[in-house]
Amino acid sequence: MNRITQLDPATATGKTKQLFDGVQAKLGIVPNLFRVFGNSPAALEGYLNFSGALATGVLSAKGKYDRGIEWLRRAFDERTLWLIMVRADDQLAPLRADPRYAALDRMLRY
Repeated sequence: MNRITQLDPATATGKTKQLFDGVQAKLGIVPNLFRVFGNSPAALEGYLNFSGALATGVLSAKGKYDRGIEWLRRAFDERTLWLIMVRADDQLAPLRADPRYAALDRMLRY
């Protein structure tokens, strides 16, 4: 059985190290999910940016749902790893009522 390697923040380099350092500074740890995302710095950065936008309310204001759906659609088209968390991330709750979200959710097939 193949497993995705979790990177060790202590040995990470380049962009991954920068992102891990930011997560460590903010959370005090680098969660396992982020260690997996570290295998693709673009996926980790995308997840952190999207999650950060949700946390600051960027997508919760009326009219911002289009941007959130656009980000999810682009992530789906690019087969971004962080999509595995879409159903579990409570910050996405406001988007789940949108029919476009439901369509993307059906396409994920998991």
